[in-house]
Amino acid sequence: VDDIVGWNFIDDNNLPWDTDGHGTMVAGIIGAQTANGVGIAGINPYARIMALRALDGHGKGRASHTAEAIVYAVNNGAQVINLSLGGRGMTQAETLAIEFANSRAVLVVAAAGNEAIELTDWGPVTAPGVLAVGATDADNVRIPASNWGKRIDLMAPGIDVVSLRSPGTDLMAKFENQTPLEHVVGADHAYYRASGTSFAAPIVTGVASLIKQQNPARTPAEIRRMLTNSA
Repeated sequence: VDDIVGWNFIDDNNLPWDTDGHGTMVAGIIGAQTANGVGIAGINPYARIMALRALDGHGKGRASHTAEAIVYAVNNGAQVINLSLGGRGMTQAETLAIEFANSRAVLVVAAAGNEAIELTDWGPVTAPGVLAVGATDADNVRIPASNWGKRIDLMAPGIDVVSLRSPGTDLMAKFENQTPLEHVVGADHAYYRASGTSFAAPIVTGVASLIKQQNPARTPAEIRRMLTNSA
């Protein structure tokens, strides 16, 4: 009864409101509704979103919060977990949380990161069992910012992706050479346009959830094989 709308691991309460805009964009890409006939279409409009906040209003957070969120998601019935976050290195907490998800047959999809480096010492995307997603442009070429390397499992569109906007947020404004509200889309300012692996990963997550929805008995290994073999 206390976490009906999700959980906020930063403030340890049941108010996972998005003051940055990043999480709302990710959730919209996965499951924005199509039946209402307005806005954007999510990859799987029938997906049930479990909103768990592990980053603060500046997009920063501790690995321990990410680990807590992963374990919470698994314990509360998540079938596919999207991690559009990461950083250098892997903590033991993150490693154990991913292992826990693997042991419970929960597929973890993660963004490769936007440092334009070879994907080696970067977590949690390099943890065993994680489906690592890089980003491409409209010509199916890796966008310059996307991390790369043999550890990448899939690439997905990651440039000028339009999704839902959390009210009052301006995700890109904190970066250099960005004009305030430049990326806001629509007359009602309800949508947002951004680029990066964070928005490529939920495309894959949405497709994975469709595959799981079609046949709930499918394992993470089977879903991974279907995605990579058909890419």
